[in-house]
Amino acid sequence: MQAKTLPEILPLTENHATSTLVWTVGFAILTAAGAQLALPTIPVPMTLQTPFVLLAGALLGARIGAWSQLTYLAAGTMLPVFANGAGGMPYLAATPTIGYLLGFPVAALVTGALVGRGGYLRTVLAMTLGMTPLHVRHARPRLEGLLLEHRVRSGLPRSAALRRRQDRVDGVPRDARPAHALRVERLPSARTRHRAANAVLRTSRSA
Repeated sequence: MQAKTLPEILPLTENHATSTLVWTVGFAILTAAGAQLALPTIPVPMTLQTPFVLLAGALLGARIGAWSQLTYLAAGTMLPVFANGAGGMPYLAATPTIGYLLGFPVAALVTGALVGRGGYLRTVLAMTLGMTPLHVRHARPRLEGLLLEHRVRSGLPRSAALRRRQDRVDGVPRDARPAHALRVERLPSARTRHRAANAVLRTSRSA
C-alpha cells in the first residue's frame, strides 16, 4: 500500500497542485532555517539541515521531497540561505560542502522511496550501518586535510606558556620592543620535521 504524503493528508489549499507547491517551498525554507542553526566547525559546519532534508522525503514523498531540496539549492545561488549566511555561485564553486549540498535532493529522494514502499526500518538501519564506516574512512582524510590547511593559513594555535614566553623577551613586553626586535615565527621546515620524526622512531626502537 502506497503511503500518503503530507500534501494529501493536510492540503493547504483546495487545489492539489498549489498545496504541493506550498509544501515544497515550505520545506525549502525549513532547510534554509536549519542551515542558520550551525556550529562553526571547520571546514564543514554542523547544522540542522539534515533532519529537514530527510523529513522532506519522508513526508512529501520521493519526487516532491527532492524538488524541495532542489528549490533550496536554486535559492542558494542567489540568496544567503546556506550555513553561516553564505550563498551565491562563487560560494558554491569554492565551498568544501558542495558534495553535501548536492546530496540533499538525493537523500530526500531515497528517503521518500523507502518510506513509500513501507517496511523501510530494516533497510535504513542496514544502509546506516554499512555507509557509516565507509563515510568515515573516505571523508575523514579529506576533512583533516582541509582543517590542517585552515589552521596553517590562520596560524597554528600556541600554548599559553609559549605565548607568554614569546610575548616577553628578556622581561620586556612584546608591544614595548622595537619592530626590528620582533622575531619572525615560522613553522618548522619539512627537513626539520623529518629529522624529528626519525629521532622519535629511533628512540622508540631502542627502547
